[in-house]
Amino acid sequence: MTAAGTCGSFTITAAVTVNGPGEVTYKWKWSDGGEDTMTHAPIVFAAAGTKSVTTTWDVSAPGSYWVDIYIDQPNHQQFGRASFSCP
Repeated sequence: MTAAGTCGSFTITAAVTVNGPGEVTYKWKWSDGGEDTMTHAPIVFAAAGTKSVTTTWDVSAPGSYWVDIYIDQPNHQQFGRASFSCP
């Protein structure tokens, strides 16, 4: 997980790695307690490998923040943490 940007707009990228073919469904979770309600197209893998997905978060209030990715299928687990802050 990585975060890039400045106060006002951050881009968060998660690298999703699998050990074989299949589909991965996911959603984002934010440090303010928010949770992604969008339905994202599954990440489709023909074989083992890594693909990246991104989201943005517009935040400008001073403080420290983070974004996690929740892999719904097949793991049902929260992974990663992209941390960033506004001065």
